[in-house]
Amino acid sequence: MSSPLHCVRFHADLVHADLALAQRLERTEASANSRFVEARARVFPEVGAEWIEVAGAYAMFDGAQSPCTQTFGLGLFQMPTAAEMERIEAFFRERKAPVLHEVCPLGDAALVGMLKERGYEPVELSSVLFLPLQERVAAAISRDDGGLKTRIAGETERDLWASTSADGWREFTEVASMLSGLARVIATTEGTSPFCVELSGRMVATGALAIRDGVALFAGASTVPE
Repeated sequence: MSSPLHCVRFHADLVHADLALAQRLERTEASANSRFVEARARVFPEVGAEWIEVAGAYAMFDGAQSPCTQTFGLGLFQMPTAAEMERIEAFFRERKAPVLHEVCPLGDAALVGMLKERGYEPVELSSVLFLPLQERVAAAISRDDGGLKTRIAGETERDLWASTSADGWREFTEVASMLSGLARVIATTEGTSPFCVELSGRMVATGALAIRDGVALFAGASTVPE
């Protein structure tokens, strides 16, 4: 179970992470990943990628080893019943995939007890930081960029974008191999913009942006080692 929220202080104001904000953040990530799964099904139909919604949670299958193969938002929008949990678990097991859930601590407190009774154990704790943009955008883009140029990669550059993204992880062979396929799918995902950074005309870094309900989610950051 992972904790996706962390409070951040800006100037004299304290931004509180409440249930409504947690739902927006979680749904943005779930929505982006569901579109990714749909893109995987188009690009690599042999994987059998698909997703379902059960009790407000998105259960996604993107291959047994994919980091997207899990649920998002479980217990955050409504408490699942035992029958609904069985449906989710069957979705993964029928595809010979592990049953993994990413759980927000602001969700229904009863979910922790249910997961324990069903034999689950927490394996990772993570935090998602959020930043209200407001007037901070202009200040962010006025700094010296050292000759770097940032833009959205064009459709004819999607393969280059994917290879650059994977190249940033080349020192980790297994990760680079997995990310090469992931990046190709990200580059064709509906609603996701593939960004790149150029230095002296060469693509040297990548990232992807998805927006939902006023939340901008950046992911897939990668920079070539040199």
